[in-house]
Amino acid sequence: MSKTIHFNYPEKSVLEHPSDVGLEVHAETLGKALENLIVDFYSLQLKSAKVLAEKRRDLTICAMDYESLVVRILSELLYLFQGERKLWMGDLTVKENEGEVCAQGNGIEMDVEVGPQDVIEDIKAVTYHRILVEKNNDWRIRVFFDI
Repeated sequence: MSKTIHFNYPEKSVLEHPSDVGLEVHAETLGKALENLIVDFYSLQLKSAKVLAEKRRDLTICAMDYESLVVRILSELLYLFQGERKLWMGDLTVKENEGEVCAQGNGIEMDVEVGPQDVIEDIKAVTYHRILVEKNNDWRIRVFFDI
């Protein structure tokens, strides 16, 4: 398998801060907002990635609240990318159950090859600084990253 994924820098949703960079996304459902956040998260870091292999992979991540859920999901995806050179994309649903909130996803995990020319931002960590997850007319998620 040899295909390349191209990412579009998420200019409209990027939030600038002196030593951080952030993203803000909106969607009708929390699951869709998380999916948009994941795409923007990769787009913030990469111009493109060459896909070497892909396989189906389900993802389940739980936390005590929405903000912690966002940090845990993005931290897991950051580890997969930086530690194992894998990207995950898929559909997410969010459910509350007995004092915790869980995101369940059906998706594809891709082994990727990324050259130095493909990297835009080197994210060090996902932070709780100014994190926001709220529902008004739609769901809004704001999160910052250490760079």
